[in-house]
Amino acid sequence: SAVTGPDESGDITDSGLIWLNVGSNKTLAVYRKNLGSGYRHVAYVITTSGTSVSWGSAVVMDSGSGNQRGAVYDPDTNKVVIFYVIGSTSKCVVGTVSGTSISFGTAIDLSATVGFTGIDTLRPVYDTNANKVVFGFPDSANGNLPTVLVGTVSGTTISFGNPTVVNALETCGTMGMAFNSNSNTVELNYTGSLSGSVI
Repeated sequence: SAVTGPDESGDITDSGLIWLNVGSNKTLAVYRKNLGSGYRHVAYVITTSGTSVSWGSAVVMDSGSGNQRGAVYDPDTNKVVIFYVIGSTSKCVVGTVSGTSISFGTAIDLSATVGFTGIDTLRPVYDTNANKVVFGFPDSANGNLPTVLVGTVSGTTISFGNPTVVNALETCGTMGMAFNSNSNTVELNYTGSLSGSVI
């Protein structure tokens, strides 16, 4: 039979709803919710037990109003890494799922190094061979050049190496990424301003 979840009618206005498997029969929903004072990035945990589904309470991820977001699950540390945008600020935060809720560490402002504003969808992946978070995007702080960040989760925070420009000869639109466990490589594709679709 159908299960009724939280009443979010009228609260979600964009198509950026993220559903993320976070292990142990749990799913994380990340989306933008109207809290009356404005739209905020929020997340809640969904738990499946047999044929039953239960919802935790929505947790506000950031007090600022924003739109774009992307998330990936790190199974080695059992953490969730979320990239998101508040105004013109590009951010990243690590979340910890415990029971029916999620808590967040201190958000990292990445704007001094890179930017991913103006992108419809953010698509980070997890490299299970290198145990790293890999995030490819058009760097809005560097002329929308195709760029990759590699991050390592430790506790409730994440540290990044220097951004790597994939191709300095052309700009790109949104980028897609996937981890290939057969070859232990991260594969990406994007639409380049000169070369068209590139993989």
